[in-house]
Amino acid sequence: MLRFLPNFCTKSKLNIRTLQCRKFSDKALDKNVKEIPEVQGKNTNVLTGKVHSPRMWHRIVLVWSGVYKSKEDIPNNVPYEAIDKAKNIVRIKISNYMILATIVACIIFAIRGRRAAERGETISKMNLDWHKKIKEDAEKENQSR
Repeated sequence: MLRFLPNFCTKSKLNIRTLQCRKFSDKALDKNVKEIPEVQGKNTNVLTGKVHSPRMWHRIVLVWSGVYKSKEDIPNNVPYEAIDKAKNIVRIKISNYMILATIVACIIFAIRGRRAAERGETISKMNLDWHKKIKEDAEKENQSR
């Protein structure tokens, strides 16, 4: 734990925003969390010893990230680390796709801008035309009065 915390905070969870310590029970807050039984004297999940029964979204993420081959291969209880690893892989894949889409969009708009410049369509010319049109409309309105 952090050294600056008082002794009463050693077994509680620190709320950084308000610098308060709250006691949490050791019971699982989620109904889907279960303890893994020990196999041959060793816990199968070394870090936490807990598993999660994945929902449909978790199953899609586990398959798309490549942790499991198909939805049928996913067991009823999956370690938290497997789900966390799958979410991280999916996060990285999505960010890579977004980077690729941004680069493609930049290239497309650069090409379109060059073609518009070749035709003589510039932003300053469009702005001057717009102001000219507004002036003419205002003059017509003043003459009709």
